[in-house]
Amino acid sequence: MEIIVLSIGMFLAGFIDSIAEGGGLISVPALIMSGLPPHMALGTNKIAASFGTLTSSYKFFKSNN
Repeated sequence: MEIIVLSIGMFLAGFIDSIAEGGGLISVPALIMSGLPPHMALGTNKIAASFGTLTSSYKFFKSNN
């Protein structure tokens, strides 16, 4: 059940982050409520945000704009 709740929370955080930024406001509390220590939750959130930025930058440069 915990994996399902985290999956929904992370999907919602990613969706909100793609539209208006601020997905960390959803993902960090969800990770902490799942039992991760705060430093691990912040690190996990930072890695996810870094990969999102890397992917969007790659798609931008690939589109020849």
